[in-house]
Amino acid sequence: MTTYRAFFRVLLKNISVIIVYTVILIVCMAGNTQNSKSTVDFTASRPDVTIYDRDESVLSKKLMNYISDRADIVELDTEEKLNDALYYDGTDYVIYIDRGFGEQISRGEMPVMTVKSEGNYSAFLSETILSRFLKVAGAYAPADQEEIAGKLDDALSHETKVEMTSKLDVTALGNAERFYNFMNYAILAGLVFAVAYSTAAFKRKMVRKRMAASSTDYKTINRQLIIGNLAIALVLLAFYVALSFLMVGDIMLSTNGILFVANAAVLSLFAVSFAFLLTNLLSNNNAILAIVNVVSIGSCFVCGVFVPASWMPEFVRNLGRALPSYYYVENNLKISQMAEFNFDTLKPVLINAAIILGITAIVIILNNIVVRRKQRE
Repeated sequence: MTTYRAFFRVLLKNISVIIVYTVILIVCMAGNTQNSKSTVDFTASRPDVTIYDRDESVLSKKLMNYISDRADIVELDTEEKLNDALYYDGTDYVIYIDRGFGEQISRGEMPVMTVKSEGNYSAFLSETILSRFLKVAGAYAPADQEEIAGKLDDALSHETKVEMTSKLDVTALGNAERFYNFMNYAILAGLVFAVAYSTAAFKRKMVRKRMAASSTDYKTINRQLIIGNLAIALVLLAFYVALSFLMVGDIMLSTNGILFVANAAVLSLFAVSFAFLLTNLLSNNNAILAIVNVVSIGSCFVCGVFVPASWMPEFVRNLGRALPSYYYVENNLKISQMAEFNFDTLKPVLINAAIILGITAIVIILNNIVVRRKQRE
């Protein structure tokens, strides 16, 4: 147990950095949930929509009236204000009605709409409202715009009565999704740092010589290091999960909450294996810290933690698919939208988890190759 005790002494010396990453997680999450209120009952939702009418035809004006009856119109006069509003939740959906919109519908053509979206539930609702108008208008074409507009008044006046069949707490699940998305940073920064620094202390030349001269064989020492690293991962994960109960609430007791925790546990396995690889490749603690920061922050940007993936260019999303964080964040999104739990709904989550474990297996294989080469040297 000497190795085990020494391992945790090294960890305690670097506990301040882990605390810093945890504080960052709390601050980020607090800023995203301070105005949240859980809701499970259905109420008619009015999204915030911005419309730019460049056509000013009969049908474009009809579309604007139709949307204004079902959404709150947010007027923004510059592109800079528009981008700021999208980022800070000032508007959910932006519609550009291009010139020729009314003529295209009157000829029976489906116009290609230019839109910008925040990617949340309100944006999805806005898209549904827009799609309904276009489909109904297209059903009366080809015809004059005035004729189509007259028929739209009666057709679009019919509303569907909504009956709740699920008590899914959308707000609480959204908060849980954001918390566990931010945990990507805490795990890939705090956990990897803790494991890498604690293990790196045993990789120093003088320490290796002392261990080689001791009565304890190398396999026993290595096994104790692995147990110590897994213990760190388990303790940190348990702490973050307990934190999620405090900040998110009772939704963590649901099946969705259990899946969030399981998804974080899978990412933690990757973090431990990645930390092992770092310590075997690098001997300089500053270099390890630099790589940890690049990987943790970089993955948050390209995998949809800080900025929704739907906002990013396709080549950035393709880059993110090479990282386990991409599949971790994708799983959090799918889990937050789950109302039923069966093989069909869980299959995409299981596939993403399998991909993370597959990447973890590749990292473990690379780590073994590096260790064997160093032993030969």
